[in-house]
Amino acid sequence: MGVRGLATFISSDSSLYLQSHRLHDCTLIVDGNSLASQLYVHFSKSNPAYGGDYDRYYRCIKNFFDCLAKCKVQPLVVFDGGYEKRKLPTMWERLKGKIYACSKVNPVNQTRKNVFPLLMRETFREILAELGVSFAQCDFEADEEIASLARELCCPVLSLDSDFFVLDVMYLPFDHFQHTTTDGKIDGHPATFVYCEMYTLQRFLDTFGGLQQEMLPLMATLLGNDYVKRKLFDPFFDQIKKPSSKKLSYQQKKIAGLIQWLRRETMESAISKVLHFIRIDKRDHTRSAIERAVKAYQVSSSAMKQYLDLSNLRTTSLNGSQGPDAQATLYETCAEEIAKEADIGDTPENDCEGSEESDDETPDDETFEESQLRLGKIPEFVVETFRHARMPSTFMDLYTFQIYIMQPQKEDFSERESASAISLPIIRSIVATLLGPERALEVQLVTRRFTSPVKELLFKDGLTCSPEAVVQLESIPSMSVQEKENFILKIARVDVNLKILPKEWRLFFLALIFWATQTNFPVTDRMVHSVVLGVILQAVVLPLKKGDAAVQQLAQSTQSLQGLPNFRETLENVETSECKSAFADIYAPNSFSKNSKVRTGYDVGVVHSLAQLQSVVLALNQLNQLLLMPFAPTPMHRLYSGTLMYNIGNSLQSRQDPLAYVKSSLSSSPSVFALHESLVGYILSLAPDTKKMLSKKKKHRVRKPVLDRSQDLDNPEVVTDDVDGPMDTFDANNRFALLGVNFSEDL
Repeated sequence: MGVRGLATFISSDSSLYLQSHRLHDCTLIVDGNSLASQLYVHFSKSNPAYGGDYDRYYRCIKNFFDCLAKCKVQPLVVFDGGYEKRKLPTMWERLKGKIYACSKVNPVNQTRKNVFPLLMRETFREILAELGVSFAQCDFEADEEIASLARELCCPVLSLDSDFFVLDVMYLPFDHFQHTTTDGKIDGHPATFVYCEMYTLQRFLDTFGGLQQEMLPLMATLLGNDYVKRKLFDPFFDQIKKPSSKKLSYQQKKIAGLIQWLRRETMESAISKVLHFIRIDKRDHTRSAIERAVKAYQVSSSAMKQYLDLSNLRTTSLNGSQGPDAQATLYETCAEEIAKEADIGDTPENDCEGSEESDDETPDDETFEESQLRLGKIPEFVVETFRHARMPSTFMDLYTFQIYIMQPQKEDFSERESASAISLPIIRSIVATLLGPERALEVQLVTRRFTSPVKELLFKDGLTCSPEAVVQLESIPSMSVQEKENFILKIARVDVNLKILPKEWRLFFLALIFWATQTNFPVTDRMVHSVVLGVILQAVVLPLKKGDAAVQQLAQSTQSLQGLPNFRETLENVETSECKSAFADIYAPNSFSKNSKVRTGYDVGVVHSLAQLQSVVLALNQLNQLLLMPFAPTPMHRLYSGTLMYNIGNSLQSRQDPLAYVKSSLSSSPSVFALHESLVGYILSLAPDTKKMLSKKKKHRVRKPVLDRSQDLDNPEVVTDDVDGPMDTFDANNRFALLGVNFSEDL
């Protein structure tokens, strides 16, 4: 839910409320949604202007959990599920902010924009599974479940959510958590630990003499959360005494003043006095909303323990902590400024009539059980798979509200339709299978028109769902793997045998083929080259360069079938020495963004095309999850780097013969080129019209900077008329190519 301003209030004087702690040898409950976002923003060093770099994201996630492992900390990760009804207005406002941020991000400002790649959370979960970390997914918001687990298992919570300042748990704020280990001694014994700071409710209460624990949920509600709009209580806050310190913001003054007032009140007296400032006709509803919000902070028993691995459970003690000095507290500071308690008297009821607008009403929540009664019994296999976090949270949104939300990503916002519109045939099949063809007709699609979010029917303009695009939901567990795979191929409208590809590539390459064959969303053959070459560099060249055996495993999971390309043999023939050359020639100069001083000097047409591909990958992954994973999950962290694919694609856009250009770029790596040629040839044979399409380049023209040739090659984002991109070596298709070769370096 979040308590407005409370995190800032605590952080402004953290020494009073937080105690230093050395984390080791324990179980840690982790807020999965929070950690996934925080690691991406602060540690991945990804480039969101190009759609995200899942390879970099993988490295920061692995480093984080390796750090916990060194300290013998067992993480249990819990994810949010679907939206609750009270969250829908907040969701809509955040969606507007996400769309705006995505529309404005570019290579220059991307470090200042919190823009997430489309498959961030799906990739995060796949990495957790790969690392052997236990995780589960709640039906709806996870805060209460996380608090229940933490209290029952006596474990701290890692998150960045101000609700945990109110819930009675050992809370480790992410922004006070070091990400490196320290070797030292604890109780005279050698130990490896992580320095962090811990918040406990009792320490907060001790800071304010007389404040009772049961009053904190009311404090959180009055400050504003998802149950009650904060402006509803503005007349109340106008009447209470607040500190006059210029060091505090208005919100912090509200918090300090409210705490002082609550110290002298009971729950009933406080609610009664607050209601005096609410319009008469709104008081009953407001009282119900307050009581509902207060009840939300009452932690019940955990329902998720059965979905988590508790075999190595270890409890936590408050070792290495340091308490505050005796009563040098904010209470005393505020007491100096608030000479006496603010006493809100019995204000006449008609004094506040008309003070609030009618839109302050907050809808009642619908529970998971209530949604089951309304929509019919949800099959048990769906519930169990969902709680094991092997189905996306959007499935719960479909059950409870009949909405499918297309999450924003970096794309071309001059286009009227979202890049995700390419995936609508797959999404319609998912929805019709999950809800049934009749209920699917009622589903609202949340998408965008240019830079504004909109809602429209998923099946609009009289469109219906073909019976061939639906399977009976209850029959899915009994279907064979082959039947499920065939259904996915039918929905993708692709007739191929994916067994000739490595297992973990199959779903991604199915998405690639679907993407390349959509005539309504044209893709150039240059973009196919850039994606395939990016996959090869990520999944083959890098592992072989490092001496990793992963490529051998890829080859072993690839079948050789008569009459079809033998990718197994081509994979096995890739030479390690040539991978080192391919890394130096192509991967190294194209795997990072060099921020130039021009504001928008990059090709959003390339970015938009890659965004369409990511949308198809997401939709096919969701269909695969609904069918209980007949295909192996797509490891985006081993296949996809937005920066790499963008730079290669941007360089190939002006090439008359992209294959010959790639060959010249891989002249020192013929076995790598052979793999590229065979993969691209196979895909383009299935999408023959792709070769005939012209590039739809959309560049923001800027004043041409004065640069020499070497600077051009080092700055692929700078768009000038004479710059071809970062792969410029020797181009056999360009009769003037020799003029740009630096012989002193190349010979």
